[in-house]
Amino acid sequence: MGKDLEDIRFLEVMRQSLERLEGSESGGDTARWRQSALELLRSAEQGLHELVEREDLEEQEAEEALQALKVTRRELDQEFFRVITALDVRLGELRISGEMEPEELIVLGQFLNRYHDGSFRGLRSAAAISQAQRAYELAVHYRVPGDEVERISGRVEDMRAALSSTTKEGAEAIEAYGELVEGRSMARVCYMTARDLVSASLRFEGEHERLDWYIPSLGDIFMVGFNVQ
Repeated sequence: MGKDLEDIRFLEVMRQSLERLEGSESGGDTARWRQSALELLRSAEQGLHELVEREDLEEQEAEEALQALKVTRRELDQEFFRVITALDVRLGELRISGEMEPEELIVLGQFLNRYHDGSFRGLRSAAAISQAQRAYELAVHYRVPGDEVERISGRVEDMRAALSSTTKEGAEAIEAYGELVEGRSMARVCYMTARDLVSASLRFEGEHERLDWYIPSLGDIFMVGFNVQ
């Protein structure tokens, strides 16, 4: 989704305000007020910048983890249906040979019938892992030949790792976003306080009409159509 446009705009305005204030001249008591305003602005700009960058990075990592999970899930789906097919063949062999008790034939048949219609793809990730693991265990128990058994075991582990990564990255992205929301509020409080200090300074110097040039109001910054200059 990318960085929030309001964050980008606010950061740019703060950088411009810092440059203008740093380049301005002031003496006496008003110099201390300007200095305090500069310190507040630097702190707000740096803090918000770090939070925006972190939230953007965490969001990207969460999206990458989600895409990796989708790829792994498709691979798991493919291997699951291969194992189901191999189990189906094995079930037919066991019926003919009479090696299985009727109850076992029924249990295995019910498991296979449950997924012949493609419903496995509709399972959520945790349920898909559980059912794929069950298919692996049945394939081992009934001695299904071929590479499908080992492949699905590997895909189950891959899926577990991908799901764990997605959960972790998603939680970190949510945490980063929450911190960004709090940081926005704090940055705006610092900005408004700095504006008040600059306003007092300019009033004493008889240049209060230049306030919006030095440090625009929040209303102007976030007003539709406001141009950052």
